[in-house]
Formats: sequence, structure tokens, C-alpha cells
Amino acid sequence: MSFIKLCLFTFIVGFATSCNSKGNSRYALRDSIVHNYINLVDTSGQYDTAELSHKVLKAYINNDTSFFKKLQQDIFSRTRARENWNLWNVDVPLPKLQELDIEEGYRFILSLLNTPNYWTATITRKGDSVWFHFALFSKPYGAKTPKVYKQAKKQLSIQQWETLKDKLKVADFWYLKNERPYRGTDGSDLTVIGYRKGDRDNDMPGRYHFVHRFFLSTLNDAQFYVFQNLLDKEYRDW
Repeated sequence: MSFIKLCLFTFIVGFATSCNSKGNSRYALRDSIVHNYINLVDTSGQYDTAELSHKVLKAYINNDTSFFKKLQQDIFSRTRARENWNLWNVDVPLPKLQELDIEEGYRFILSLLNTPNYWTATITRKGDSVWFHFALFSKPYGAKTPKVYKQAKKQLSIQQWETLKDKLKVADFWYLKNERPYRGTDGSDLTVIGYRKGDRDNDMPGRYHFVHRFFLSTLNDAQFYVFQNLLDKEYRDW
């Protein structure tokens, strides 16, 4: 549902922008549609109204200045001071999954508390070809660019791919929330990103999802399989 909300939000904002110079009647239509959508979401019980995308949309239509002032402060804070597990592309400079020439792919990013290191494993499939790419990055505090310490690439079997997919299915990956509202003070952080290219011929929409978890979670079985079974021993630090 969050993807639907994000699409609707993007459409509504774009619609509002395009109508900026076409009279107040267009604004009235915009406000009416958004109000109806907010009422639908709030009363249906089928949407996650705790997600930020919904809160932003609701604050936008309600002209909630205090919400946007707080959001501005949060953005300012996160861009200048963040924990090592709060990943940005500058920490893990790998091409996004949706930018690769693949049909489906998953990326596992493992980081340990109070260390500048990120263990990354990207598993992709196109047709019957499955590839595994591993890279160990280190980005100490204050460094502008990360350094690559280890890299490895190898081809996997379809059976290994299906095993990984089964473990992600059992973990309910595609339907997990992006974040938990809490984390511990000692342990490891895992981020899993998934992408599937859309297939119009089979009426299959594209998908993109990421999940971040601290320490133990339903994704641990998939994580252990990737870093203990698929990654060769010579590249492990544990």
C-alpha cells in the first residue's frame, strides 16, 4: 500500500504544480480529491497511516506548518549527523539495482556497530544467469569517499537463487516495514534491498523495497545463507 500512496502523492503534487497558473477552480479540484483520498485511507483500515509518506500528504492538504517545520529540522539533522547504519549512496557506492540490466536482484548490506565497514552482497538474475558480487567498503568518519578492501564475483546456480528466494519469502521480505522504531546499542545492522523489473506481457508490475533491521530479525536466515554459504570463506572476516 505504501507504494500506491507514494505514487498518488507524486501524481497529486505534480498535478498541483501543473495547474498552478490555471485558476482557483483547479486548486479546488485538487483539494477535494486529496481530502477524499485522505478520508479513504484514514477510515479503511487497509493502509499504514504511520508511514511518513502518508503523514506528509496529510500535512500538505491540511497546511500543517508545524509538521513541515519539524520535518525540515529532521532533514537538516540527518544530512549532517547520522549513525553508520543510516546508509546513503556515498557510503556504499554501488549502482542501484534498478539501474542494472537485470530482471530481479537483491542487495544485502551488513554493518557492525562503531565500525566504518560495510559488507555488501548483490545477487542478480537475468534469464537463467545468476551472479553474486561481494564488496567490502570502509568509510571512516570524516572521509569523503569509501575505500574498497575486498571484492569478489562469481556465477551462481538457479538452485542457489531459488534457495535465497525461498528464504526471503519465509521472511516475508516484500511486506516487511522499512524500519523499526527502535534499535539496540550493540550488534549488527542489516539492510536488504530488493528489485524486480516489471513485465507488461504478463501483467506483472515492477517492485522495489528496502528493509533495515538491527541484530536479530526474520531476515537472519537469508543473511546467514548469503554471507556464510554463498560468500567464499577466503573473503570472510568471521
